[in-house]
Amino acid sequence: MQKLNENIMHLSLRVVLMATFVLLINPYANAETTTAEPVPVTAEVGPDGVQHLSITLDSYSFSPAYIVVQSGKPVELTLKNVATVAPHNLKIDAVADGLFVSQDVEPGQTATVQFTPTKAGIYEFYCDKKLAFFPSHRKKGMVGKLEVR
Repeated sequence: MQKLNENIMHLSLRVVLMATFVLLINPYANAETTTAEPVPVTAEVGPDGVQHLSITLDSYSFSPAYIVVQSGKPVELTLKNVATVAPHNLKIDAVADGLFVSQDVEPGQTATVQFTPTKAGIYEFYCDKKLAFFPSHRKKGMVGKLEVR
């Protein structure tokens, strides 16, 4: 009986330690999302005719979170993941309008993605990564808008 009580106590201690890690140490457990309307940022057209814009990917956010580009001109986005632990990505899934973008960015890394939008409209971009036992980054508010004019 004493052995059973010791096993129960050890299991309880493990559960408490794991809960402490998840709630206090893990920076993603208590991250809050903002709901303020983002300010539109227009991509700059370079001498090469390509629209360039840099986007910072952080814990559950894109900055800028609202980007404006011109239809029919190539776009190059430079994605910088400033998170130290979590991988992120940028996805646009508007296949019906000829627009599909998917680029992963590891923690502390930078990546570029190129595409040419052909149809005017407002499209959502998002991060679909997720940590085990937590909602996806998209569900936590890691979304933005791409406006094609």
